[in-house]
Amino acid sequence: MRKLTKTLTLAATIVVVSPLAALGADVELQNGWEAFKDAQARAAGIRLGKALFWDDQLGSGNGGQYACASCHYQAGADSHPLRIAAGQQGAMFGSLGVTVADFVGISAVADDQAPGGLCATTCDDFVETGALHVTGRNAPPSVDSNSVHNFWDGRANFIFNGLDPSGEVRPGLHTAAGMQSVLVRESSQASQAVGPPNSDVEMAAAGRLFSDLGWKVCHVIPLVNQTGDVADELAAEGYKVPGGYIKMLNDAFAGGPLDRFLGTELATGVSARVCTTPGQPVDTPITITEANFTLFFGLAIQAYEQTLSTAPAITPTRAMTRAFKELRCNKCHYDDGRSHAVVGDLGRRPFAVTGVRTLAEEPGVEVADLNLASPVPNDEAEPGVGFMKSSHLFNLPLTAPYFSDGSAATLEEMLDFYLRGGNHDLPEKSSQVRVLDASPREQALVIELMKGLTDPRIAAGSGPFAHPSLDIPLADGSTLKLVASDAGEAPNPGLTYYHSVNGVETPAPIGGTGATVAAEETLVVAEDVAVVAEAVAEPAAPRARRTRNRVRRPSRERRQR
Repeated sequence: MRKLTKTLTLAATIVVVSPLAALGADVELQNGWEAFKDAQARAAGIRLGKALFWDDQLGSGNGGQYACASCHYQAGADSHPLRIAAGQQGAMFGSLGVTVADFVGISAVADDQAPGGLCATTCDDFVETGALHVTGRNAPPSVDSNSVHNFWDGRANFIFNGLDPSGEVRPGLHTAAGMQSVLVRESSQASQAVGPPNSDVEMAAAGRLFSDLGWKVCHVIPLVNQTGDVADELAAEGYKVPGGYIKMLNDAFAGGPLDRFLGTELATGVSARVCTTPGQPVDTPITITEANFTLFFGLAIQAYEQTLSTAPAITPTRAMTRAFKELRCNKCHYDDGRSHAVVGDLGRRPFAVTGVRTLAEEPGVEVADLNLASPVPNDEAEPGVGFMKSSHLFNLPLTAPYFSDGSAATLEEMLDFYLRGGNHDLPEKSSQVRVLDASPREQALVIELMKGLTDPRIAAGSGPFAHPSLDIPLADGSTLKLVASDAGEAPNPGLTYYHSVNGVETPAPIGGTGATVAAEETLVVAEDVAVVAEAVAEPAAPRARRTRNRVRRPSRERRQR
């Protein structure tokens, strides 16, 4: 079934990669970068993805305007104390979402300069019917999310079909020659990206479709509500006008292998609901480009997210690496921060049952053999028994709370979870999650290693982590305002926040609660590590003799309890 195409060298081991045979799609690409014809188009795709990721017009506006970044603004996570408090549901922490509402149409006003004479407005037309949603899981970081699968349960597939997260190839994309299909491998980030925009929990009023959103994005003024960084760049270059996203889409994808999915011709059998009069939607024909917006949105977001790669502040010391292995962290993670779910890590298992929650609360992976066309041989996970994707260890001081339910507020609490062998003895729980006998010194070393895997550029707001301003909704109607990185305040311009209540703004630093760590730690973590290194050099106090692997398995009776 599979053809030999290339060989990779991983840790001095030669691994033969056998990608799948063709699955019958009209267009098949080996990865998302192949969607761009050259380096200039690739750069345009990255900028398009960044603009779309941060643009708060992507949401409907029920309960506040939401961008992708609204739940992934801080090292790719939703970790400001005000947002953590807003997303708390008992002992579980999710992300605050939108209000319960029914979609009516995309609001638009007449504008001679806009495509078709209509400029879409920021807020959709909808009818609110209920209170605010909170997501059922803690938002996983979008930084360093280049994994074999995405979402905690892995449902964002390794294959992107241009339509939804499933990876199932089908002819759902419009061309002048009729409906066609696309298959893009190594693109779980693209599969993930197309899930939330029309979710009636996370970003949109219930019933909105990508045909509606595609029309909206192609008729809004890009980043009209935001300033700084990419928002100012687009204004300076003439893109911050009605229809600016159409030009950006063409800059990125025209002339490449997906060119057939762009076009000003009207798509057949599909329309957008547009309201030029409140409450009165009109079925409006849409172009081929607008009809295929899902395809371009997913690949552009992925192109941007693949630039968000952490450069840790430290290289782990040998003592840290030894402690990391003693605590069995290396069974699902590398001491450089990556997890075994990272793309290209052949032969590893990206899913594990760790016992964070009961099966009734968290069944984990729900689709058998969800890998579909992944070349990774061991990434199948049995459905319904608690399998969850292993997350990376980057930027942990900035991405609390931890686990899919947010139940660990600090690094110490997260480590303690593994020391006690998890919260629940599920039938399929990994044998690597067991009671551990670790010394205080070993625990301290692992904590400092995890702190050191943080990129100082995030706090500095530099390099790929530069960003525009963003207003993030809170449950009481107030707003958390993230200042654009090029207008932020020292010493952490990339993490400058204000809390706006009735128009009055007060500083809202990320420190001060047990749920997260002050941003300053990301800038001085190397100094902290140096102090720990000195402590490691000191002779350890005499201790009772222990077994070599320092692992103590609970008795059968204790496991059953």
